[in-house]
Amino acid sequence: MHSWYLLLALLVDARALRFLAVGDWGCDCPNQYHVAKWMGTVGAQLNIDFVTGVGDHFYDTRYGGCPNNAQSVRFEQTFDKVYTAPSLQTRWYNILGNHDWGRNHSAYFGRTALSPRWYQPDYYFTETIESKQGAGSVQLIWIDTHAIVLVSTGSHSHE
Repeated sequence: MHSWYLLLALLVDARALRFLAVGDWGCDCPNQYHVAKWMGTVGAQLNIDFVTGVGDHFYDTRYGGCPNNAQSVRFEQTFDKVYTAPSLQTRWYNILGNHDWGRNHSAYFGRTALSPRWYQPDYYFTETIESKQGAGSVQLIWIDTHAIVLVSTGSHSHE
């Protein structure tokens, strides 16, 4: 079994960039709504610049599994109608997780053109983000490390 680690070190002024990170969030369950509520509260207190979704956006639920296309009801039911706090109406930079590999990846990428919040243009991408606090900008990189694992091991499993 291979172990993969990604180390990201940021040397920035703590006032420069404020964001929330969430993973394993697409369960359509009471816990997801509870976390969303607190994300909204904390996001307002911090005046966040953005949110990042670090993978596993959708699990098999009453609404189905991973979205089949960019217009899938899953985006509305599991994202738009859950993360409704004013502070969360900002850009969400998302990257695939291993459980997001279940269906059509282009649905995630295509949603970027349809949603003012959802941003996931590819398997990896970089963005330079300006701080709302006027403390400068930071360039961040999102990498789908599971894609690297699949290529390097020749595996097609999402586990």
